[in-house]
Amino acid sequence: MERPTIRLLLVDDHEVVLRGLRDFFTAEPDTEVIASASSAEEALEILAREVPDVAVLDLRLPAMNGVSLCGAIKGRYPQVQCLMLSSFANENHVFDAMQGGASGFVLKDSPLEDVARAVRTIARGESVVDPSLTAKLWGRFRADTREQKLTLLTRQERKVLDLVATGASNHQIAEHLCLAEQTVKNYVSSILSKLGVEGRTQAALFAVQAVEFDHEQRA
Repeated sequence: MERPTIRLLLVDDHEVVLRGLRDFFTAEPDTEVIASASSAEEALEILAREVPDVAVLDLRLPAMNGVSLCGAIKGRYPQVQCLMLSSFANENHVFDAMQGGASGFVLKDSPLEDVARAVRTIARGESVVDPSLTAKLWGRFRADTREQKLTLLTRQERKVLDLVATGASNHQIAEHLCLAEQTVKNYVSSILSKLGVEGRTQAALFAVQAVEFDHEQRA
């Protein structure tokens, strides 16, 4: 069975990149380049006349960037799937693109076959992110989740957790914070529940990782 033809709009302000994409996808049996543009304004003018299945957008465009263009396209033509191309391996760009409505994010130095694979993937209604960025995204997701859990702790619980991370016993924590030992035990139980961990060791590891991530962000 022949694949249905995927109609493409290519947008990039670098003529060499644009020409390379156009030549490659024109030669592919299941893709058709209906138009190409070097700016967001030009792309929107084209869309007013002809709507593609997939728009391949450069992240950095003059005047209106690719993320803003993606948002404008999805607002007017929600059926169009957007694939972002970027020269920068930055997870923040991926989050911005996905929030703007993009279905995929691929680095420009990827083989053209990988770009084509991404186009076919999002044309099916699926999502795709460049493999080199998935580890960074997962790390950020885990860090964000960790930070969200820490916000559940009261100020006193956070003090107790910091002392747990040093290896202090309940008795030592009680003396340090001028609390009853039973009160410290109650705090520790609450901390374990809120963080979703089992035992003091996991709680201590959780706290250490949070501190390390905070230091990385400040560096």
